[in-house]
Amino acid sequence: MRLATLLWVGPLLAQTGGVRFFTGTWEALLLEAKRQNKPIFVDFYATWCGPCKMLERYTFSNPEVGAFTDKHFLAYRIDAEKGEGPRLANQFRVRAYPTIVFLTPQGTELGRQVGYVDAPAFLSLLKRYAERLNDKQGKATPSWESFQEQYRVFFADLTGQAW
Repeated sequence: MRLATLLWVGPLLAQTGGVRFFTGTWEALLLEAKRQNKPIFVDFYATWCGPCKMLERYTFSNPEVGAFTDKHFLAYRIDAEKGEGPRLANQFRVRAYPTIVFLTPQGTELGRQVGYVDAPAFLSLLKRYAERLNDKQGKATPSWESFQEQYRVFFADLTGQAW
């Protein structure tokens, strides 16, 4: 009996302190983001994707990432190959997994992260995207600045060096 309880409760305990994902529909997510005036990050994943599993296990389970997300974002996970996932993956031009798309509360894309990123780097990304919202109406900064920042992050990931 104790073993059965541990097997059932263990995974729930392991999720404590990490990112809490919104569990409703896409439309409900957008309404909630507008209601709370919070930006969104959407994790597009596939069940067979190794880096997606690493992201879930090592990054999304991090208590600091979870606390920052709860305070500043609505988080949403969607299997890009099931349900409404294929339609949304096509809408957001997702070409690889995992892809995390950052959106304003109104649903306008701020930028994206493709591939695995560890907890400290993801927390840094979350902070940068939260800061990009100029005011409480969720206006995004100019797209050129967004491109430059994405390029810096990509370059740092590619070379292992920041500049």
